[in-house]
Amino acid sequence: MMRPTALLRAIAPARRLAVLPQPTSTTTITTTTTSSALYMFARRNLTTTTPLRSDAFPSSPSPTSVPPAVEEAADPAVLAAQEAAADPKWAKQPIKEGMEHIRASFPWRVARTNAGNLPIFQQEKRGGNLPLTVIKKVEGDVAALRNELSVYLKLEHFKLRTKTPTNHIEIRGKYKYDVKKFLHDRGF
Repeated sequence: MMRPTALLRAIAPARRLAVLPQPTSTTTITTTTTSSALYMFARRNLTTTTPLRSDAFPSSPSPTSVPPAVEEAADPAVLAAQEAAADPKWAKQPIKEGMEHIRASFPWRVARTNAGNLPIFQQEKRGGNLPLTVIKKVEGDVAALRNELSVYLKLEHFKLRTKTPTNHIEIRGKYKYDVKKFLHDRGF
């Protein structure tokens, strides 16, 4: 088993360490990361008999420039709002007001995934020569949805295929964003 000082010297260049000088000859080392390897050292507050200097490790910051700890919200709603604010491109889009009755009037329905996204995927077959757009989680009259999509996308009927055991619709070509717009316009 390695001595704690040798282990810390081996790990230190890869991790940011904050070295806090003590009045005695020992130095307490605390880490600013919570990776599984360093987490147990941060909890134990290992002390070494040889003092470690911050200039001994070029990758470590000086003790005065340690970044403050980031507090995570305990409330899931606040955490979701923070994540959405961090990257608004991927934020879940709410359903428009008054679209519930329009959505109920269709003989088909497209359920969302567990993450709240539309189940529309783009695949490639035949070595990338055949791009496919796949719509999953279709409930109700799948043929009616296929017919509406062929009119909306202005495609021939043979470019759309219904897979009846799984209720999927396959479209030959890259139509992922067009299908998403089609479903968003109808309240899905």
